Amino acid sequence: MAESTELVALDKKDAMAVFTSENGMQPLLAEIRKHIDAFPAGDVSTKEGRAAIASMAHKVSRSKTFLESFGKACADEAKEIPKKIDRNRKLMKDTLDAWRDEVRKPLTEWEEADEERVKAHVAAIEILRRMVDDCSWMTLPEMRSTLAAAEAFKPNLETQQEFAVEYEHMNARLANVLRKVIPEREQAERDAAELAELRRQKEERDAQEAAENAAREVEERRRLEADAAAKAEADRQAAVAREATEAAERRLAQMVQEAANQRVREEEKRERLRREKEEAERRAAETEARVKREAQEAKEREEAEAAKREANKRHVAKVHKAAVDALCGNGLDVTSAVIAIDLIAAGKVPSVSISY
Repeated sequence: MAESTELVALDKKDAMAVFTSENGMQPLLAEIRKHIDAFPAGDVSTKEGRAAIASMAHKVSRSKTFLESFGKACADEAKEIPKKIDRNRKLMKDTLDAWRDEVRKPLTEWEEADEERVKAHVAAIEILRRMVDDCSWMTLPEMRSTLAAAEAFKPNLETQQEFAVEYEHMNARLANVLRKVIPEREQAERDAAELAELRRQKEERDAQEAAENAAREVEERRRLEADAAAKAEADRQAAVAREATEAAERRLAQMVQEAANQRVREEEKRERLRREKEEAERRAAETEARVKREAQEAKEREEAEAAKREANKRHVAKVHKAAVDALCGNGLDVTSAVIAIDLIAAGKVPSVSISY
């Protein structure tokens, strides 16, 4: 009794003749080819069309497995003619693999194009998500223009397809973040401008005070010199030469001491100002280093997290692909295998899970 698949049938008693005869496989391949040529071209734009193509390709693969089982049985039975059998097996496998790929080509091309489309949308949404997580790198004008674009965003099903809702959601989140951050940035810039103006005013006051102090010091020296000259003249006129000399020496010593004391006070003031300046510069340098360090640490954390997420995505995709391949190898078509793995991964199949 003949055994069969949907595309080809073969009687066990005829198998040896088929696999050992020159061109014995050709009639069976011709029969399968007849079914392929009669198969209408599937429409990859519809779910039904894609399923029909995948089903036909699977039938070709099943025919290959079916005939391969006969070929292997013949090879095991007749070891003396393995070369003829293997030649026919290779012809059959290569031909059916090529025909399977030929049948599936439009679906494969559609799947690759759809994958690129999805990647582009995912990348665009990821950019929006990163701006939601951290928009501190933007200037204030950039924040305002980005807010205007986010508020004006309208979903477009024609260009954004199934991602339209997520685009709308991320733009709404970004708008909410910017509406909070922009006033904070504006206030910070106003505070910085006010602080700069206060510093400028203080510098002007300090300069004016220094000039006034210098003028008072000059005037005081002139007054002291005039007083000393008048007193010296009176002393010279009222005392003998010795007393006048002693008085002049005492006054000179007093002036020298006063000048020395003045120099000490000025030196102490300069030293105090120098220490204050060094302390301010040190605090500014520490603040700048801390800000740079924190920014670098935040950047490194973000890069590490992004790399971890990407590695996890690749691992999950690899595990899912291996599971789909295993299901297909056990007789399930590609579409059903993908749906089954997606349901299991989503936790919608009780008592069944995927180990990552």
